Amino acid sequence: MRCPHCGSSRIIRAGKKRNKYVTKQGYRCKNCRRFFVERDGFENRTYPGEIIALVLHLYVEGLSLSKIREIVDQHHGYRPADSTILDWV
Repeated sequence: MRCPHCGSSRIIRAGKKRNKYVTKQGYRCKNCRRFFVERDGFENRTYPGEIIALVLHLYVEGLSLSKIREIVDQHHGYRPADSTILDWV
């Protein structure tokens, strides 16, 4: 892993970054001393990447927004708004 700011490989684990549903490991660069989390393609998202991927899969399969929300709520305990689902699509 490399620092996204300076490209250095001199990094250490440094706490965690949390939001409403997701906790990610934080890192600090020993070269530029900046804090960052590893990029996974779902930066600045409140919901876990697995939930977003599931919602996209169900949407492509042709399920309605209300049915998608029902499935995600029953099986995973998340209830994203219709507007949130449409933002992901």
